[in-house]
Amino acid sequence: MYGAMGLMVAGPPLPFVATLNYVADATADSTLAVVGLSLANHALSFQRDGAAFTAHYHVEIAFRADTGSVRQF
Repeated sequence: MYGAMGLMVAGPPLPFVATLNYVADATADSTLAVVGLSLANHALSFQRDGAAFTAHYHVEIAFRADTGSVRQF
């Protein structure tokens, strides 16, 4: 359903729905990429850390230019 709406989606083991939008930057030669990421609650796991719960996840995003260069975050 979300894929048909033009959103990025993935299934198990970590289902998500994501959006990517571009907006103008303060300078004419730059564009900002705004990424929205929604994770499925049931796919997350937490560990007790004293009185709190913690979880550690890593998100990696790579942008590729027409020249083939890659910028990774």
